[in-house]
Amino acid sequence: MSDRAPLSQMDKKLKNLSRALIADAGGIEAAPLCPGMRVQKSSLGTYQSFSHDQFMPLDVLICLTEVTGNPQLLEEVARRCGYRIEPLRDGGAGTAMQHAAAVAKESAEVMMAIATGMADGRLCATDLARVEAEMLDVVREASSGVAAARAARAAAAGEAA
Repeated sequence: MSDRAPLSQMDKKLKNLSRALIADAGGIEAAPLCPGMRVQKSSLGTYQSFSHDQFMPLDVLICLTEVTGNPQLLEEVARRCGYRIEPLRDGGAGTAMQHAAAVAKESAEVMMAIATGMADGRLCATDLARVEAEMLDVVREASSGVAAARAARAAAAGEAA
């Protein structure tokens, strides 16, 4: 940490919201794998740590907000500047269903990678690397699907009001 004073309560709130956003993206291990993410695990750890005075850059915030559908950190930044945000469009239930279908497809590819790798009776390091890559595809699709489902739910709640 720099010679800067300890984090204020408001800064700690930003750190907690950063932590929640990263968790919604699958955690510190999965979040760097989100589409468009340019930072690695160590940077994400810094953005959520009370021991560091560095905060999440805007492009990372935008990427994680788009993937997770969790606008809380973005809302807090806007609130501090005297603004509020609201969704411009509805992802719709159809988008959530497309992601669910993509998760099923990616899950089938995990099973295919395991079956193919087991053809010789064991999974070698190369087989396991392919299985891991396929599983990470499931995580990415599931994260995007969660964001779409949240957007559809928020839209449906707005229509009911």
